[in-house]
Amino acid sequence: MKPQAKEDTGIFRGPPILYLAAFVAGGAIHSAFPIHFLLADWLRLAIGLPTIVLAGGSWIAAILALRRAGTAVDPGKPTTALVAQGPFRFSRNPLYLSLAVIYLGATISLDMLWPLVFLPGVLAAIGLVVRQEERYLERKFGQEYLDYKAKVRRWL
Repeated sequence: MKPQAKEDTGIFRGPPILYLAAFVAGGAIHSAFPIHFLLADWLRLAIGLPTIVLAGGSWIAAILALRRAGTAVDPGKPTTALVAQGPFRFSRNPLYLSLAVIYLGATISLDMLWPLVFLPGVLAAIGLVVRQEERYLERKFGQEYLDYKAKVRRWL
């Protein structure tokens, strides 16, 4: 008897890797060709660090909401429940939004322009992943997802 194949969502599984790769690439370019955009150390830290902490808290809250609902965090794994609690009340994509804000906060904290230059490309790629996820969720949950989608914005 063959083991049953698990459902494959067909969704790209590496959004966090996209953010990390772009940030590392931008940091490498910054090492060779540094461009700073904030003059005062206190200002960049006063803006960047709280941004990272707040977005990190939202990221953790979103993961906890998914786990409480008993569904996967990994977009490549099957979704078993439509989650509309916690940060999902305000954004359909709080994990991706939190990663983008953490990325922005780190860029500000480290005063590196190059990673910031890569962020729009990362967001465009994440937008494609989000569209894949939306199609999957529409097929899986039908009207329930469409109602949620009508009430909650994609980002904020």
